[in-house]
Amino acid sequence: MVFIPDEILSELLQSYPESWGLEQGVDRINWRVLGRGLADKLSERTGRLITVEDVRIKCKRVRNSLRRLDTSKGKVYANLFTYAWYAHKLGLTNAVDKIASELLSRGELRVVVGDVPVGADLGKVSILEVGENVEEVTVEENVREVPIEANVEVPVEENVREVPVEANVEVPVEENVEDLEDFPGTSAEARLEVRQTEKRRAGDLDDAGNGGPTTSAEAAQRLKARRLQPFDADEAADRVVPNIQRLREVVSKLSAHDKVVNLHFDEVFTDQTTVHCRSEDKLNGCDYVLGRKVLTTKEHPTVLVCGVRSLLTPFNMVLSAYPMTNMTNSIGCGHLIEENIKYTVAIGLEVKALVSDRSPQNRRVARERAGYEIERADGTNSVSYAENSEKKGLINSDKAIRTYELFAAITNFASIFHSGKISTVNWQAQQAVLEGIVEFLTSADLQTDTLGTDTVETFNAFKKLMGELLEAYPDITIQGYRLSTDLLERRNLLPGAVYLTPLFCISVRNSNLKTLVSLSMVKIEYRSPSEIDLDIYK
Repeated sequence: MVFIPDEILSELLQSYPESWGLEQGVDRINWRVLGRGLADKLSERTGRLITVEDVRIKCKRVRNSLRRLDTSKGKVYANLFTYAWYAHKLGLTNAVDKIASELLSRGELRVVVGDVPVGADLGKVSILEVGENVEEVTVEENVREVPIEANVEVPVEENVREVPVEANVEVPVEENVEDLEDFPGTSAEARLEVRQTEKRRAGDLDDAGNGGPTTSAEAAQRLKARRLQPFDADEAADRVVPNIQRLREVVSKLSAHDKVVNLHFDEVFTDQTTVHCRSEDKLNGCDYVLGRKVLTTKEHPTVLVCGVRSLLTPFNMVLSAYPMTNMTNSIGCGHLIEENIKYTVAIGLEVKALVSDRSPQNRRVARERAGYEIERADGTNSVSYAENSEKKGLINSDKAIRTYELFAAITNFASIFHSGKISTVNWQAQQAVLEGIVEFLTSADLQTDTLGTDTVETFNAFKKLMGELLEAYPDITIQGYRLSTDLLERRNLLPGAVYLTPLFCISVRNSNLKTLVSLSMVKIEYRSPSEIDLDIYK
């Protein structure tokens, strides 16, 4: 779960009363609908991706902690100070009184508890009443502390994270509550252990920061600053927004076939075990590294890549990149698809369909974005459906028949080009299939010069290369495989350019020969990403 600062959550949560769960409870709230706005605001304020599920878990923990505080006799944890208003809304009067008492004992009252007076049994400290619409109680301008009477002594327990109340000194509110899964309210040993842990962490910051002793208040302040530090854009790729005008220039050079596209969101497939190694600029854990997963524990960014594809000229275009520091919960990315659709339309491409596989991430997106029709494009079912439709006569017009024949021809070619094992034994039969496809593409019925020229050139180059390799090394087997994910592993890619990637990459493996050959079906000069210098991103 992503860390959510309590002060920010408390501030934003007040604007979303539908998420309070005053009557039905937080478990009965439709978070998928009602929690999306709050999650988006939190992501914007914190600079990191916070999902609806993260918000649901956090709100549930806060609510349970306030209820325990209301019924237990334990000490008030500082992270709950900012939720006094929420305790008041829930009708937890004991919790409100405890929070107010603790704030008064520390000399600060920084929360809004509503328009009901809040009392605190502090012995010689008089009861403070908070009037209507009063958010802070001050004694002079720009001072946010409540004065303590001269004869009042506020006891400070040994080993407790409290400092004497002084002018202009504000005791920082501890934000990190993720280490306290259930916020123990009655166990003295648990509370003491937490205090000692925090004290040691503050001491470590003293030694590392200044090289010498300092006050506990300063150490705690630095600890808080470190916890609330936003996502560092220098250490990982920040969100990349495309330059629409420059992308339009790129798209304007494409043919009409390229401008009618599907959007594939599975080209860079990452799951909970996929990580990015900054030192090597390499994605690990994609099942593409010699058939095994290589994992690292470094924080990683992941990119959302739209594979812009027409039927005959597939390539990848990085439309945008988003920093994601938590791959455990990948729920809540549906709005990113909407953004990329807008980018795609803005640069001049015509979106016909969204295509995804059956990965858990894409299934979640399909559930979240129920308004879209997302086609599943994996497996061989689509080929069988087309064949059955043609046999039953459902495909009968001249245009529909040509479309089916073209689809079948390209499918046959892909079976060789992508995944076929080419060797001296089966190459003659595979050549016959390729020649039949070339004959079909050059027929007059197809009526498209671009299709025939570009694709036939690729076929001829492929046949020539395979023939020469098999003639030179008759004992080898050539295996084709998809390139897009492997490209990120083997090359120095940055999210600052458009990459027109080859459709196909073949690996020739032999004890005496190891080489890598790339072919492209798009008639655009292909250069390695390190040579591309297109300033198309802001």
